[in-house]
Amino acid sequence: MLKPTTLRGLTLVLTLAMSVATGGCSDDDSDSDVGGQAFALSTIVFGPDQSSLFVLLLDSLEDANTDLANAREFPGSADMWVHNGFVYIGNNEDLSVTKFAVEGGQLVQQSRVSFSSFGPTSVAFWNNSFVALDKAYMSNGPNEYIVWNPDSMETLGTIELDDWAPPSGFVARHGFHDRSAVIRDGKLYHPFYFSDESFFLHHTTSFIAVVDIETDTVEEVLEAPCPGLDYVTRDDDDNLYFSSWVFAAGGAAVLEQPKTCIVQLAAGSSMPAVWSGFDALTSGLEGAALYHVGDGMGIFAALDPDRATGDASDAAAVTFGAHWRLWTVRFDDHSATLIEEVDWNAGAHYSWPLGNEDILLLPKGDFSATTAYRYELGGNASLTELLDTGGWAIRVFALP
Repeated sequence: MLKPTTLRGLTLVLTLAMSVATGGCSDDDSDSDVGGQAFALSTIVFGPDQSSLFVLLLDSLEDANTDLANAREFPGSADMWVHNGFVYIGNNEDLSVTKFAVEGGQLVQQSRVSFSSFGPTSVAFWNNSFVALDKAYMSNGPNEYIVWNPDSMETLGTIELDDWAPPSGFVARHGFHDRSAVIRDGKLYHPFYFSDESFFLHHTTSFIAVVDIETDTVEEVLEAPCPGLDYVTRDDDDNLYFSSWVFAAGGAAVLEQPKTCIVQLAAGSSMPAVWSGFDALTSGLEGAALYHVGDGMGIFAALDPDRATGDASDAAAVTFGAHWRLWTVRFDDHSATLIEEVDWNAGAHYSWPLGNEDILLLPKGDFSATTAYRYELGGNASLTELLDTGGWAIRVFALP
């Protein structure tokens, strides 16, 4: 219920990734005309001391000039989203979100809203769901949403969430909105889970909060029998599938913890059920980030711990690096196939529906560069390479 408002290098990559793990695929209205640019692509570049966000406005994703000298830079920890024809930049340095129009191929500032009085640690859009043209939920840790209006750029109040009461040794985490929260039938479905301080050891059970976005109330909390749920996808029949992000897979590969698996929440159902274990799809490998491409086909990342060097019991060393491959899976019979033409990578992929096609953003093993692919459907799902850009690109939006 609403209450009145009254709150580098690889080391940096790991630090960001661990902060992100405390929150792919929320519904969004990003298809309004914002000045004729076709696409907005954002990428995070890591330096020895700090990171920077670069935003590229592109006419096309094919043969695009992704030289970051042509991008708008936002130094420090920042993030981008496109909603209702505007570009939004979340700035974690001052806990503000700034709204931009696109005019003449440039970002032109419109207005700004501050969240600092609520005391969040981040206002990046991995913590935010746009649930209507004029309403969004910004996570303030796992126990509260800050409700705000992206049209008028003002905060409106808060929604109290569960206290969660994690078991001893665990901390409550919210799944990241940009890859794990989804709207279906007027409800926001958002997963929560328990992990230890390292993010690699997970409790066997996750939870899915069901929030009525009209009344701003939590209707129910569903128990989901898989660890670390932090990614969601939807098939053609409106069934939802929740799976883990890369941390749970790395932990399951080398630690004494539950194996990674996929939960289905069928259309019209409030009973999450295990759809498959990733090891059953891959003959033993742990996996993450199942995404439904279309025509009953999906794609996910699988981790091979034998690729890692050094301490084989070090979950971070196993998880971070070019130790992942992409696989396709058929939703009807669960048959999975390695995508041979895509090389070893970091596994931490984001996928974005852009009109009639979906785009996959896949980082290199050290997160120094990202390749964008177009999904191709047929007898099997495959990928066509579109462009490369520096840094870890996690966002691409159409700007018709």
